Amino acid sequence: LQANSLRYKAIYGLTFAAFLIYTILSSPWLLMGLLLLASAWAYAFVLKHPDDVMDIAGFPLRRREKLIALVPFTVLVIAVTGMVNSLAYVACCSSLLLVPHASFHECAPLDALDELELQGLAELDIAAV
Repeated sequence: LQANSLRYKAIYGLTFAAFLIYTILSSPWLLMGLLLLASAWAYAFVLKHPDDVMDIAGFPLRRREKLIALVPFTVLVIAVTGMVNSLAYVACCSSLLLVPHASFHECAPLDALDELELQGLAELDIAAV
């Protein structure tokens, strides 16, 4: 399991990302929540300089106050739009596909050429030290 998870981690990550993107695009609430969070954080810290003072409802917000206001807002949006449940759903769906592959897929044994490559790499490591 561990050898396959290290060997195929890029493919497993892409599979998880594909499930995640499909889930976000198939739910209007998730899409709206994600866009709302991205736009709020981008406006506060990317479009405006992070150290600039923002006035919201007559209250000046500096960098620290922006963070104090955005973190509860983020938690609220995550709770209302169901992002936590969707993330758990994506983790379960992708694990149903990836864990059997990681468990039962047998790695090909090393042939003579692979062993020569490993020896060459080991010699390079020793020479580098």
